[in-house]
Amino acid sequence: WSKFRIGGDIINNLNAIKDMDIKNCTPLILSGAIRFIKNENNIEEFSKLLSNITTFCFRYFTIGGNSVSNFDKEIGNMSRAIRGIDKEIKKEDGSKIIINNLSDLTQYMKSLTVDTIFKRNFKQFSTKSMQLAFYIIYSLEKTLRTGVVPLTHGPKQHVEHIMPKKPSKAKNRINEWSHVRNKDEYSEYIHRLGNLMILESEINESIKNKDFKDKLEGYKESGLYYPDDIVKNYAQSQWDFSTIESRQEVMSNAALNVWNYK
Repeated sequence: WSKFRIGGDIINNLNAIKDMDIKNCTPLILSGAIRFIKNENNIEEFSKLLSNITTFCFRYFTIGGNSVSNFDKEIGNMSRAIRGIDKEIKKEDGSKIIINNLSDLTQYMKSLTVDTIFKRNFKQFSTKSMQLAFYIIYSLEKTLRTGVVPLTHGPKQHVEHIMPKKPSKAKNRINEWSHVRNKDEYSEYIHRLGNLMILESEINESIKNKDFKDKLEGYKESGLYYPDDIVKNYAQSQWDFSTIESRQEVMSNAALNVWNYK
């Protein structure tokens, strides 16, 4: 069973890296496989490394927004270190760190992606990629909801924009979202994580771009964590930019527990 779980963890992390659309970390994955699987026959250590690579990619690149060149440089440094080719990594402040094992490498990853900066960046993050949005919300859902596990990305579950991408222009619905729809910030805030969640497709289709109070009735039918959370904690609120910001801050606290190092 332990080997089955580890195998599942490896597959899940590889899928996560695919969902983030990050191929540049491949040298570190291969270097880790050579050291921990081929040379040391320690698949558990490799599984832990892969989990930490996923966390590093998400914190440093996806959410952190560091440049491709900086990301490639750090992946190269860590790849050489874990292979034992060049164990010494020079940090930006001029200090040096020696990488002898996975624990040392993990500490180096942590030093590049500290919690305070990760949380700050997460609170402001937005994305137009439905694949990436689904991955992020799905990862949070799995941690927050006990008993009900969201389905993987597919036709049965959609990414729901609470404040809709395109409010109705029909004359009898022009008052829907009137408090935000004509403001300059609207086009930005619809893609903020605080405005997104996973929702069963049949519910999503039934509520589409309706007003918030109408959407709440659909959310009540969901078996997932976030729709239920919206109903319980935001039903008396006006869904606007400040609400999205406050919800995203709550989500950032949960993110610290999801994308952490092993």
